[in-house]
Amino acid sequence: MKWRSIPYLASRLGLAGMLLATALGLLCRARGGDDVLVIATGWPEADRAALESAFRRWIERAHAVTRGPVRVHWVVLMPGDDLARVVRRRAPLDLVLGGPASAFAKLDRQGRLAPAGRLEHPSWRVLRRSPIGLAMRSGRTPDQKSRPDAAAPAPRPGLLTFDDPRHDPLALAWAEGQLGAASWAEGYARLVRYASHPRRIGRQEGSALAAVERGEAAMTPAVAPHDPGRNPSLRFLPGEPGPEWVEGVAVVSGGNHPDLARQFLEFLAGRGQAEPPTPVSGADLDASDLLADLLGATLVDAQDELWAAWAKLGRSARPGRAEMWMTRPPPWPPASVEKLLDRDKPSPLLETLVGELAPDPEVRAWLVRSWLGPPRLIDRALLTELAEAADGRLVLEPRFRAWLRGEWTAWARQRYRRVARLAVAGGAGP
Repeated sequence: MKWRSIPYLASRLGLAGMLLATALGLLCRARGGDDVLVIATGWPEADRAALESAFRRWIERAHAVTRGPVRVHWVVLMPGDDLARVVRRRAPLDLVLGGPASAFAKLDRQGRLAPAGRLEHPSWRVLRRSPIGLAMRSGRTPDQKSRPDAAAPAPRPGLLTFDDPRHDPLALAWAEGQLGAASWAEGYARLVRYASHPRRIGRQEGSALAAVERGEAAMTPAVAPHDPGRNPSLRFLPGEPGPEWVEGVAVVSGGNHPDLARQFLEFLAGRGQAEPPTPVSGADLDASDLLADLLGATLVDAQDELWAAWAKLGRSARPGRAEMWMTRPPPWPPASVEKLLDRDKPSPLLETLVGELAPDPEVRAWLVRSWLGPPRLIDRALLTELAEAADGRLVLEPRFRAWLRGEWTAWARQRYRRVARLAVAGGAGP
């Protein structure tokens, strides 16, 4: 029931009706009726209060004559909440504020965001940018013996922990920075070494940072705090120049107050917090999702075998060459497919496999051609090829994605177990 229906109720029901309609109108306003802007965010309470107060002052100056008092109802998000699920299930929302840029790009791709002003695509805006570095407990650490504002050290294996990139967008952004810092193979090897940390990789966003706070780990990837005094037990060390942590803001399609929501974006733009983003292609988003699957399969799901291999390498007479073999990324075609390949005459089993993975004839043909090509190691270029294959239909096939995750996990476990056996036997590779 809308507030404007109160006069009609009063005229039909008399004084009792007026009292009832007034109460219902107040309830509607409290639940997101007129002039109550509903914003979903994971920002802390102090930041929310400061932003709401500043918006009220701004709108009073800009629309003092045409609009009455405006309230903001905050829907507080928890770490690990999926923005797409929140927008789909927590209706009606007017805005989403904060969260990874990738989530806003996906929402825009799904058509869940309303156009933001004159620039319709992308529909979202950049809210703020933060450097990705390392968080550690206050005080000197084994790797921090220089001035307090020194850049983040290059952590040794066993010092740094992180969370599952499949569930933590920050961990994924940090991992992409590691892979892009030098060659992709060197970056992947570095991530394998970091996964040797004795703490199990966190399954949920924020668990690695909590482990550092408890003293269970020395450091973890983190963003620069906007209020350094909020958590005095931690210190932040900026990393080398690289990818930033980019947060977004957007008007949600189907909200109750689209005009007021756009005024909120106008208010943010005046503060330099609503800049148009760099467009991201759907293939780039899908390639990042594939990377999260790859790292989750080879570093998280196979971490027990990885630990055992590192322990054996520590006692090996020739650990260097064995470690180099262990830290290579998985091959393409996958190992199980390579066993079925006869590049002169495809095996019937191969045809059966590809038929189970993809019902689309064009997708099946692309897979066979790719498998019959020269073998190579997984890298960003190959992930992008998979994301673009058959106009993006391959990567959207759930059977293929589930099979590929299983292949990567099985390959990693077998590779780590073989390294452990060779290390004990004194071998150095296949």
